[in-house]
Amino acid sequence: MTLSEVLIGLCLLALVTVVAAVVLEGVLRELGHQEHKTRALYLAQEQLERVFRGPALQPVTQAETVDSGVFAAPFQDYRWTLSSLPLETPGMAQLKRVVQGPARTQVELTAQRRRSRRVVWLASNHAGKDHQLYESEEGLGALHRVSPDWDGEFAQPTLSGDGQLAMALWRHAGTSQLVRVPPDGSSPQLLALKAFPRNVSEIALSPDGTQLAYSFPGANESRVAIVDLRSQRVVAMSPSGVSASSPCWNPNGRALALVLSSSSSSAIATMDVPDGRLERWVETSGWNLAPSFSPDGRQLAFSSNRDGNPEIYVLELRSKNLRRLTENPAYDTAPHFSPDGLKLIFSSDRDGDWRLYEVNQDGSELRPWLTQRYPAGVEMRDAVFQPGN
Repeated sequence: MTLSEVLIGLCLLALVTVVAAVVLEGVLRELGHQEHKTRALYLAQEQLERVFRGPALQPVTQAETVDSGVFAAPFQDYRWTLSSLPLETPGMAQLKRVVQGPARTQVELTAQRRRSRRVVWLASNHAGKDHQLYESEEGLGALHRVSPDWDGEFAQPTLSGDGQLAMALWRHAGTSQLVRVPPDGSSPQLLALKAFPRNVSEIALSPDGTQLAYSFPGANESRVAIVDLRSQRVVAMSPSGVSASSPCWNPNGRALALVLSSSSSSAIATMDVPDGRLERWVETSGWNLAPSFSPDGRQLAFSSNRDGNPEIYVLELRSKNLRRLTENPAYDTAPHFSPDGLKLIFSSDRDGDWRLYEVNQDGSELRPWLTQRYPAGVEMRDAVFQPGN
């Protein structure tokens, strides 16, 4: 073999090596690009889902940026923007999420949603086990689970006035513990409050999210207490000598509605915060349950058997006018006003199982809340509207 042939062979080998390196670099670049694109797509979908579960969007006449930020990831960052786009379809809004990653990776996702949706939080054994927490959006039959996959049951969801803070009771091994359930879908958190008994029955979060009212069984009667969530100190308590339960905050944050019970009567009352002054509004020899303030604080809805059967009533506080909203042989209870004050949602076993129903505040147009039919044995209770929708 001549020297020239050896040189030609070396040149060919070098050329093949260079070509292979270029091809390998291209393959690795494409794999990296696909990895970045997959990651960006996942982040875009995850963020859109969180936005969908947040406050309703307002209509826009032209594209505008709603929010922007950076997803911090190991060795790389993904920048994102969220835009609201105009849409001609009535009652709908359109979102566009753009995520930019390394190597000029960019993903765009566009989705539509109702501008003014109404969402209810509730407890249900829909999954075939103990009651869990779910979200239910108006017009949809599906239940979206928001509680963690823990043993035991969840009950009594309660939200702050702006809907940004949600709590619930987790009942497990004979005790009740407080759980923070973020409405944006992030991880729930078990809260250990020094002033929170392990036998709490009901809870109600104050409109500003700084205080929690709860009822618990005492030595001789049940009591209602208010704990400051920042200092973890009890700042108010219902008086002794009468059983108190079913706390519900006035939207102004300066009073609670509650039920006062004795061996001979039951009353819907309000308790000023923090001085504890009580005012009784309606009383019956039967029972009253589950008072709920209207958004303007002028009305109280509650359940009572004052006419012989558990029905939903609404009391006008200024005039003290009392009217009955439902009339059915079934058990109707736990009413809750919609954010606009025009409707109420309540629980009833009128179709055999505990389900949710909605009715106008004048008692008209009563209908099931969910359009989807669920199997026998599925219960839905403790329903509250998510504020602001």
